[in-house]
Amino acid sequence: MRRLLILFPFAILGALLFSGPAYAGDTPVIDLRVEIELQASGYVNVNQSLSYSAETPLNWKIFSHARDVSVVADTKELGRADWKLSSKNGANELTTTESSSQWTVRYSVSSNLIRQQDRDQFFLKIVENPGVPIYSSEILFLLPPGVTSESLSGNLYAIGGVSGATFTKIDGGKLRYQTEFAGPQALLTINASWPKSVLKLSLFQELRLGWLNLDFLPWIILGLALPLASLILLARLFIKQRRDETTPPSLPTTDSPPSALSPVIVGVLIHKKIYPEVIASLLVDFCVRGYAVIVRKGGEYYLGRRKAADSRLEDWESHIFDELFPTLQLTTSSDDLRQLNKQTLFSPRIRAAFSQIYQVITEKQFFAENPHVTRVRYKLLALGFYFAALIGLAWVAVTDASPYLTVPLVGTLIASWLIIKLTPKLIRYTDSGKQARLAWLSFAGYLGTKNRSGIETARNQTFEKYLPYAVALHSTEPWAERFAHSSTALIQPDWLITYQDTAPEQLTEEITKFTKAISKKIATLRGPLVN
Repeated sequence: MRRLLILFPFAILGALLFSGPAYAGDTPVIDLRVEIELQASGYVNVNQSLSYSAETPLNWKIFSHARDVSVVADTKELGRADWKLSSKNGANELTTTESSSQWTVRYSVSSNLIRQQDRDQFFLKIVENPGVPIYSSEILFLLPPGVTSESLSGNLYAIGGVSGATFTKIDGGKLRYQTEFAGPQALLTINASWPKSVLKLSLFQELRLGWLNLDFLPWIILGLALPLASLILLARLFIKQRRDETTPPSLPTTDSPPSALSPVIVGVLIHKKIYPEVIASLLVDFCVRGYAVIVRKGGEYYLGRRKAADSRLEDWESHIFDELFPTLQLTTSSDDLRQLNKQTLFSPRIRAAFSQIYQVITEKQFFAENPHVTRVRYKLLALGFYFAALIGLAWVAVTDASPYLTVPLVGTLIASWLIIKLTPKLIRYTDSGKQARLAWLSFAGYLGTKNRSGIETARNQTFEKYLPYAVALHSTEPWAERFAHSSTALIQPDWLITYQDTAPEQLTEEITKFTKAISKKIATLRGPLVN
């Protein structure tokens, strides 16, 4: 008995804590009344009245993007803090903190119109899986004044335990949809159709309707037209550029450089971009001019500094050299050299130094503008289209937009790829740049021939002198082959340390291997490139 007396107060407290008004999920709807008023502008005002069998908090779904929402319990309009509208499972779920047996919900939505054969169609989902039975419902659809019932048509899609579903026309441009019973898993969607002249839509709404209701063929045409138009535009620019940069079929070769340009500037002049081979040509140039040394150790190649930069180097060359080789000490152990490479050649701070190369060649007025700026501008444009298309595809995936919209969006992705692919071809030369290009191409033709060199060429150290240009102009192998099988002796340069005597064939092979290895490593690590 004492135990019962002790537990009794806790039982009363538990009943007070856990008792409360019945939840909407347990209380059936006795009557559902919906009035839908279509405005001439195309917007829709919805008024829903729900009568429950007992007082209950409201838990109701709205299947459109509602605005200007108001909630009334009996005759009292609730404040914004008393109700909540949240997106859940493709619907907007309206819940309240207060309870009532009579609820009224008002809101506005933009109509989801479909235009076909000069008629507008309207669909609106009213109920889907309400979770409770609805014993009767009446949905009244009102059109703007002046619409005759004869021009109207409609239908009620009612499934999932719905009985007594009817549809009738009423004079004055009204349509009535009714059910006698709808189960907890019911689905009710109304459909109405009228002549398109009924609504006075804005230009934007007309365009939107025309866009969303295109047939599949126009979407295909549009999807192909976007990349095709981009391709035609880019092709015209490309052809114009090629016409301006036409190389004469019988361009004479020149056995000496046309000017004292740095090999790296020559490489950018011809290729319009700082490629790994262009960087390698600058490193070889530093070695040939006595500022750096190449060490072959353990099957790998390393770079070291021989002396400090002086007045023979231009300002931008000195800056790059000091960034590449910050110390005068040359170490030859594998660990030290590998660490030196990590700290210098492939350091992120080198990128800023190499960006000067584009500025230098722009100041020499070989290009209409900085080639890096031209390339970045077109790439940013292409990336803008690319990400806009991706956002569009995501929007189509999560909304009820026409799936045919994916066709032009995919076309936009293709157009973006074409712009990025052809961007390097759109860099324009100045008149002086065209002349300089032809002059250096004549010299490149000389470096690319495989005729054996004479003894005079060997005595003048022509191989070393022109090697940086051969690297920059992608002619390293043919230039090396001219000396590899020559009867003249090649003296191993003091800037190449291999710890062994090498024959001419081996020497040229070492040079070729080095330029290939350093170019490949630059391309892999993406160190000082400015792309």
